[in-house]
Amino acid sequence: MKSIKSYAFSGCSSLTSIELPSGLTTIGKYAFSGCSSLKKIFLSSDITTIDRYTFSNCSALRYTYIGTTSAKTLSKMGWSFIEPEGKINLKYIYSGSTISGLEVIGADKDVVEVVIPTDVTGIASSAFRDCINLRKLYVPDTVTSVGYNIIHGYPTLIYCSEGSYIATLDAYKNYCITFSGVYTEQAGNNLYCKFDPETRTLTFTGKGAAYSDYEMPYRLYVEHISFEDYSSTTLPLAISYSDVSRYPNLKSIKIPDGIETIGYGTFSGCTRLESIIIPDGVTSIGDYAFSGCSSLANVSLPDSLSSIGYYA
Repeated sequence: MKSIKSYAFSGCSSLTSIELPSGLTTIGKYAFSGCSSLKKIFLSSDITTIDRYTFSNCSALRYTYIGTTSAKTLSKMGWSFIEPEGKINLKYIYSGSTISGLEVIGADKDVVEVVIPTDVTGIASSAFRDCINLRKLYVPDTVTSVGYNIIHGYPTLIYCSEGSYIATLDAYKNYCITFSGVYTEQAGNNLYCKFDPETRTLTFTGKGAAYSDYEMPYRLYVEHISFEDYSSTTLPLAISYSDVSRYPNLKSIKIPDGIETIGYGTFSGCTRLESIIIPDGVTSIGDYAFSGCSSLANVSLPDSLSSIGYYA
């Protein structure tokens, strides 16, 4: 069979699946229009003609491979496609009759990790806007066009090489990580922080206050805070004097030995904070220190504690 005629399956609202034969080259207008129960359709690689409104009022995902005639034909008619083993919707961009690029336009909302193929040259605006579970997005150097709010501020780590196009976009640095590996930064005269994107752990070393204008790097992605070789009786100002909105995804923190005071509102509003270890030696917990920590089920208080503030 070489073609499917116009209106062939139009209005077949109970149709759930269909197999199209290899060698098929033409699909007529409205052929699958209104097939509201059709969830996916696999196209052979040789389709050269897809007429108007072929898939109108039809939610089916269209499966084919990058580079095939079918993928290019779908795109030319305004339809996206997804590779059979893939997780993202793709579309070739046309300038007249010439292909000018290949763009990511969307993804399954439940996707956790996405590796964008090296053929891709662009990411459309809001491409991953509904992907609230997306934790890792790998962007190849071939991407030279990026739309607005591609991840809508969700704590998604974006991996790319240092000299890539997306790494140069200041507008995205509040939303994504543009490096691979552990990141280390000096946060104060004698204070350093290290962020591991794999474990989402922020580790402090050294002692003392943070710089007055210090902005916690990659704060949206911090889920755990720990300390190594930290010597001070107070928590670093980067934590204790910070706006809690800096750590909206903080889940756990282990306060180091030697700390004597947990200050005013230190963890106030950390709604995802599930566990905290308060060591023996802490003598004071300030007002509102844990106010609004709705996920914190229980806290063990040390014998050394002598003062707890209001609404702590």
